[in-house]
Amino acid sequence: MFSKLIDWDVYEISTNSESMRGMKIRGKIRKWGIEQKRNLLVENTEDDENVVRFAVPSGEEVESVINYIKEIVTSSEVKPVLKKTPNPVLSKIKVNHYERY
Repeated sequence: MFSKLIDWDVYEISTNSESMRGMKIRGKIRKWGIEQKRNLLVENTEDDENVVRFAVPSGEEVESVINYIKEIVTSSEVKPVLKKTPNPVLSKIKVNHYERY
């Protein structure tokens, strides 16, 4: 038997004032998620420069994740990009359009 499919809300982290490459932001966010016992996906992007995407299960509180991100990258902006997306691909946002397949 399979578990119920999880829908995810996807967010983008960007900054104009510093490079996010080499900051290990993906690992820091992932580690924080584990410490907080949160389901959290994090990936670097292939379709945008200097952007990292993360996802939380749809409907879950996201402010604590955003607050943590702003602690480690003070100049960051976080914006939602997809809602209720099953099995999201974070590195390339266009891949998430179900109609493609």
